[in-house]
Amino acid sequence: MNEYVRVITDEISDYREGEIAIIDEEHVERWLWQFTSTDRLIIAREMAHIVSNFYLTKSETKTIIKTILQEKELFGDLKNAPQKTKFLNIQQNGRSQIELLDLVNEILVEDYNTSLDDLGSTPNRYIYFDDCLFSGKRLFTDIRHWVEENKELDVELQIIYIACYSRNYFSTKKRIEELTKDTQIKVKYFEWVEFYNYHKETLQKYECCWAGEPGTHNEDLQNYIAELHRQCESKNRGPRLFRGESIGFEETIFTSLEGRNVVEQAFLEHGSAIVRLSRNNNLLMRPLGFESYESLGFGAMFITYRNIANNCPLVLWWGDTTYPPSHPFSKWHPLFPRRINN
Repeated sequence: MNEYVRVITDEISDYREGEIAIIDEEHVERWLWQFTSTDRLIIAREMAHIVSNFYLTKSETKTIIKTILQEKELFGDLKNAPQKTKFLNIQQNGRSQIELLDLVNEILVEDYNTSLDDLGSTPNRYIYFDDCLFSGKRLFTDIRHWVEENKELDVELQIIYIACYSRNYFSTKKRIEELTKDTQIKVKYFEWVEFYNYHKETLQKYECCWAGEPGTHNEDLQNYIAELHRQCESKNRGPRLFRGESIGFEETIFTSLEGRNVVEQAFLEHGSAIVRLSRNNNLLMRPLGFESYESLGFGAMFITYRNIANNCPLVLWWGDTTYPPSHPFSKWHPLFPRRINN
């Protein structure tokens, strides 16, 4: 297990660097030892694989942005016609856009002999740039306000993400299409990587956590599922519970379907306990990550050096053992201590 601990530590060493204590092997081991001895090695192996492939360091982020900026179809000619392209800084909640634009500005200064302040004096192209689309709510809210204020413009709006989750990406695009249908704003999209997370009874591919039904339901899980059914009583739908049968499954997030099953069951069990412990009383809080639909949770596994989304499983980010023993946070040591977005 020591090898996997070293891999995890090395890969996530720049997580919230300068904001929190340095991520070291002791921190990673402390997180792993909260799981049962039978699951611990498999969870360590799978997390080593996941962070090696789906955790984005600051250096990797900058390299991706450098590559994307070279696409004239997206950004126009930044060297010879910088006045035509304007980057939007309109995110109403969170800091991801601001911090990504800081990286963009670094690259503009280093490679293009210009800066964000020098761009977009007479723009015909606007850029909305962010790191990852999870639910799509933030994007839609930001774009709705911008369109309301700029509906008379005849311009191109490029919505660019490093990563996105397909189900919510598709539905958000449809909502933005309806929003702009009576304007001259031409919306285009680009994503560096797209994670597939459509819910189907028979899955060939699913790039989030979504647990199958365990052999037995512990008390926390029983209570959580009962609460989901109560939440659905006034709605014409039932909760989305366990993953169906997987036939010919193409695994991309975990090393194997067997590894996926172990991690998902452990994350679901401990996540259900965290829901019970929490004083948040937020109805969107799910064992596998915040989600509006009554479910086991979103289950995202894409994490960056900046922060972790609350759409990721609770065991990855919830808790803070520096709190006194009487506080619920003290009961769980997170691998990725999360900065709360205002």
